[in-house]
Amino acid sequence: MARPLSDAARAKMIQATREIIALHGLDTLTIDAVARQSGVAKTTIYRHFHTGDELVLAAVDDMIEHIDPPDTGTLEIDMVRTWEIVAVTPEFDIGDAPSPIADGLTP
Repeated sequence: MARPLSDAARAKMIQATREIIALHGLDTLTIDAVARQSGVAKTTIYRHFHTGDELVLAAVDDMIEHIDPPDTGTLEIDMVRTWEIVAVTPEFDIGDAPSPIADGLTP
C-alpha cells in the first residue's frame, strides 16, 4: 500500500514554485529548481504533480485562495492586477520581485 502524499512536502513545493517565479520568472521554473529550492526530492514532486504546469497551476490556485481575484474583463490585466495584490500581501513574501507577467503589458 502506498503512503499518503505529504501535505508538508506539498506546501514546500508550492512555496518554492512561487519564490522561483517571483524572483526569476516563469521561464526559469523547472522541477529540478523546485527540488533544490524546496528540499523535496524530484520523485516526491512527481508524485504530487505529473507536470511542471500542474505545479504552477497549484501555486496560482493556492495564491488565489487567499485573495479576491479581480475581474477586469481581460485575462492579461486580471493577471497583472492579481500580481499587484500578491506583491503587497505579506504572507506571500515575494519582496520587490518584478511581475513576470506584466512585461510589455499596459493595464
